[in-house]
Amino acid sequence: MKTIKIHDIIYQIVGDNLNAIEDLDIADATIRTRLLRGWTLEEACQVPKGLNRRDLEYINFAKAYEEDTQEATLDYRDEKLRKEKPHLFNGTPQKHRRGKWCEYLMNTSIFPKVVR
Repeated sequence: MKTIKIHDIIYQIVGDNLNAIEDLDIADATIRTRLLRGWTLEEACQVPKGLNRRDLEYINFAKAYEEDTQEATLDYRDEKLRKEKPHLFNGTPQKHRRGKWCEYLMNTSIFPKVVR
């Protein structure tokens, strides 16, 4: 737990914020400066060095947009497949008969024959 005091306000940094500070190697002075500029405690602890808050918002927006796009693409493909081949999804039993060529191959060539 870290404690930072700014103008009679005490900020206690614990949990995920403390882990982020250690992982990103953010100095206490940087956190203090960010808090004085009006950042929230979470933003001050989670934003890497040298990155603006607006840049982080844009990066997060771009990631969310990419995830939404991928999800929409997968949904579209699944819906298209369901329209084209509904029998794959509605539990219809499928029956296939062996053709003459398959019967011929099974009788003559693909299975080894027992020699007596």
